[in-house]
Amino acid sequence: MKNFILSLFFSFFPLTFADLGVDISIATSKESFACLLNQGYTFVIIRAYCSYGAVDPNLVTNIQNAQSAGFQSIQVYMFPCFPCGNPQNQVLELVEVITPYLEQVRDPIWIEATKYAWSTNQQQNQNFLFSMGSSIRSLAASTAGILTSQTDWTNIVGSNWVGSGGFTLWSIQHDDVPEINTDSYDFFIDYYLKQYEGPMTICNTTVNFDTDAGATLIE
Repeated sequence: MKNFILSLFFSFFPLTFADLGVDISIATSKESFACLLNQGYTFVIIRAYCSYGAVDPNLVTNIQNAQSAGFQSIQVYMFPCFPCGNPQNQVLELVEVITPYLEQVRDPIWIEATKYAWSTNQQQNQNFLFSMGSSIRSLAASTAGILTSQTDWTNIVGSNWVGSGGFTLWSIQHDDVPEINTDSYDFFIDYYLKQYEGPMTICNTTVNFDTDAGATLIE
């Protein structure tokens, strides 16, 4: 009877253990990372590749500073350059720089797919992202993920692109609520993170706020 009552309770009130984190796209000092950690942010996602078509010049220093400050969970994301073409080469450029730090960087490696210089041809965008995701999985990480909003994703590749099934989702929903709503993203393989607020200045750096609340714990 006790187990039945517990099962019934959790079916109405799913367990969510919120890990809060930040994502960063500017040079950030060890002191700023330590400040963020002291304020309760347990993971950080650092920009690794810039939309102008090159590895972020602050990537290595930011990884080193985050690690020195005590962050145990460090991830990275790419803001790809669609006009540059050759998504495989963009991944290779990143791999050449990040390989010494792959033991410190957790999966997945994320690809930002937000409003920028994408093609008006959704098929071309699909092919680009599919190729970049495949290159990440073969060269750098076991999992590739997508950072996007529902509106951006629909505009860039279409709402029902089957290729999205190979990606984990990091959803942009700026509602200031660190909880995940999976209803709109059933076509992704998994729903892992939510960016719920930002950008904001804190600890002498600029961040967006993220959560993995309930991402893998809600049944």
